[in-house]
Amino acid sequence: LKGLWKEWIEINFKDLIKNLEEENIENLSNLLFNMFQEPFTRGLGIFESFERLKKPFGSLYLKYIWNKYYTIFISANGKKKELSFPKFGNGCGIVLNNQIIPVESIRHSYFANEISALLEDLESPTIVEIGGGFGGFAYQFLKKNLHKKVKFILFDLPEINVISSFFLENSFKDKKIIIYKNDFKFNINADFDIAILPHFMIGDLPNNSIDLFYNACSFSEMPKEAAQRYLIQIEKSCCKYFYHENFETKLKFFQNGEEINNMKGSEIIPDEKIFKNIFKKERVFKLPEDKFYKSYEYLYKKI
Repeated sequence: LKGLWKEWIEINFKDLIKNLEEENIENLSNLLFNMFQEPFTRGLGIFESFERLKKPFGSLYLKYIWNKYYTIFISANGKKKELSFPKFGNGCGIVLNNQIIPVESIRHSYFANEISALLEDLESPTIVEIGGGFGGFAYQFLKKNLHKKVKFILFDLPEINVISSFFLENSFKDKKIIIYKNDFKFNINADFDIAILPHFMIGDLPNNSIDLFYNACSFSEMPKEAAQRYLIQIEKSCCKYFYHENFETKLKFFQNGEEINNMKGSEIIPDEKIFKNIFKKERVFKLPEDKFYKSYEYLYKKI
């Protein structure tokens, strides 16, 4: 593991990893049921709101961002009643529809609508999210497509998959969920609704088997070589759409004396002989502090 997330996990996942290694079920349960107020969800969205509330004017900041995101969602034909979020995990947000709705869940719900519209003609779409985080986008997409036979596959770091597995298993108790175990062999034709897999298994996807690949911001956070490997697999396995939103910030940092660079969003381009760019537009959801960083959304369609 290299890049920003190597240091991130070393700092923030100590308690989670320790209890996983010790197989301390009681402690793990306590940590995961409180996940959105635990450091191991730092960087996944909701923990940041919880931390912000501790600062001066934090509640005003949270209300401002929440209302900004909500306005964008409604103006894009989103419906108030569509916004939902599970009641476990100790989330932080604004009360709506008798639920606590985090800021991030509005963004996830917006993109669930956007991608549902792209795939509206498919009765059984297969989606891959690279960098699925705690499973927030998967939750919103699956909630909006309960009438379809969706296969949703998340690829992420194993430590983060622990979080998304817990979140999605508790959110969808009636769905068939595949979780990676030792000596596991993935078969895309198996009977499942959700598969949560480690990043190194993405090469197991067959050619032309995925209707849509989605990535939100993590390509521009990983080493260039890792992003390039994902891109090669997307070119092989995608049969319809590749949708990503990433930063234009060029990063350079050192780990163990090795220089590591990232790829900017504008450099993450699938083979132009087989993919057509549908749009490049400014990223819709941005925090005030993001104004110093350019970021865009990109949609590509396989020709």
